[in-house]
Amino acid sequence: MNSIIHPIRFRVIERKITPERSYWHFIKGKTFYNPLNLPDGDIEFMFGTTKNKVVVELFRISGGKVGYYLADLRQKNTTTAGKIGIV
Repeated sequence: MNSIIHPIRFRVIERKITPERSYWHFIKGKTFYNPLNLPDGDIEFMFGTTKNKVVVELFRISGGKVGYYLADLRQKNTTTAGKIGIV
């Protein structure tokens, strides 16, 4: 099993396309250290954005290509294949 350890401000998002549909999957991680006791719920809201805004920006910079994306919610940056955009 592969693991990615990252600060709470980052979201890993996977773009999937199947014969039935295409969608963006926000990968839910498991918290192992939470010194500020932050809730596990709507992480995007805590950083002043929404999942919809993140997806719109990811689509804008990548054209909706299949793959994994990393969104920095605090800095309002998204990264994919070396490109950086503002959320």
